[in-house]
Amino acid sequence: MEKIYQVKVFGIDGEMKVIDLQPVKLCSTSAEFNRLTVKDLKEKIVTFYCPGNKNLQMIFASQRLEGDDTQLCLYGIQHLSVIQFVVKVYGGGSFFF
Repeated sequence: MEKIYQVKVFGIDGEMKVIDLQPVKLCSTSAEFNRLTVKDLKEKIVTFYCPGNKNLQMIFASQRLEGDDTQLCLYGIQHLSVIQFVVKVYGGGSFFF
């Protein structure tokens, strides 16, 4: 039986959404989950919050997830990790989304 890999995402309103990574065939095994990149996850999550917005950044454990080709496992992200989204505000500051 395949495991359904998920991450939890908090948006601006404080609402938590659980994002399944398997239905779009991003991953269905631990090896596939470990190969996921920041870009893979960002594309999946953006579809839930605000499609087309390119000013979104992800934060996990006080670290900005940067470098689209960086694997999530290098940040320590695993099944049911919690990701926070922020919107880049030009001119300074951040707006939590």
